Amino acid sequence: MPPRRRTNPVRYAVLSHIRYATLKAANMWASLFHLLLAAAAIWAGTGETQFKVRFDRVWNSNVTTPPVIQSPTCSSNTDPLYRYQASEYRLWLACIKQQVEDWRDEMDNVRLYSPAINEFFEVEVWILLCVFCILTALSHCVLWVGHDKFYSELLDDRQQPIRWLEYAVTSSLMILVSASLSNVTEFYLLVFLVLANMFMQLGGGLVFEVLDYYDGGWPLGGEGGGGWFTSKRMNVLGCTKWLVYGLSWLVFIASFSLIFDAFYSITQPYFEFESGYLWEELFGFVKIINWTLFSLYFAFPAIHVMQVFRYVDYATGELLYIVASFVAKGGLVGIYLYAAVARKN
Repeated sequence: MPPRRRTNPVRYAVLSHIRYATLKAANMWASLFHLLLAAAAIWAGTGETQFKVRFDRVWNSNVTTPPVIQSPTCSSNTDPLYRYQASEYRLWLACIKQQVEDWRDEMDNVRLYSPAINEFFEVEVWILLCVFCILTALSHCVLWVGHDKFYSELLDDRQQPIRWLEYAVTSSLMILVSASLSNVTEFYLLVFLVLANMFMQLGGGLVFEVLDYYDGGWPLGGEGGGGWFTSKRMNVLGCTKWLVYGLSWLVFIASFSLIFDAFYSITQPYFEFESGYLWEELFGFVKIINWTLFSLYFAFPAIHVMQVFRYVDYATGELLYIVASFVAKGGLVGIYLYAAVARKN
């Protein structure tokens, strides 16, 4: 079990009581605040906001193919009616090669499959905002009502599984909204983006904290780092916790790289038109929401870094998480609400 350093039991008890009383009040206000945000999202959804999360399918059977590849004959052959045998497929490909010029790309490769976007289904953004606000409110309510022993003992052990489980769902919904509004709409890509974000929260957060607890509760494993190379078990736990932590950071970087690359690749040409200021009214909302989400979202891993490397007490970090959730989700709903009201006017 990890060592617990409590040099002054009385001072520790007093400080713990103050911290946990503060956290209980913070969770109460967070629960009520996010219920108000859910109500605001519902109100924003009563008008024609035009903001929807679209799910499309690119890889499907309803595609266009070059007509020349659909027949086993070749019009360039000396006998245009000759039907090539299976063993002659190379001769057939060489014969039809010059007849598919319109299907060549810049690399002079013939694209036999031309993807076509097909609408799968769509969900109003306000519904997703409402759902993640309600889920956040419920998680804070659980910590507020069932705060005392269970919650405090978990924080003493530097663990908060309820937070990571909530983040795995709510932050994934936030990423989903941002990605879809940036025109990342392929169904399977969005699914993998959500699953990757869930891994980031559960792996880099929940699993890391569990392994950190059994690894000795220190950043480098063992008491003062002494666990390394002295125990095979410590080596495995220490390496595993840093592996999932590092992979989680890669998921974070890759997710926002995808969102920003998709958004600017698609919208940048519109800003260069003479009508660019008009397009700014449409795309400006997404630009603001992406940069705001990235800035606020970055606060969470920043807090985690401070917790991991002991720059702040774990209970203090928990309070910082609650404040960050206030600001991040309040900011996201506020931007959406402003955009919805602007369009009503």
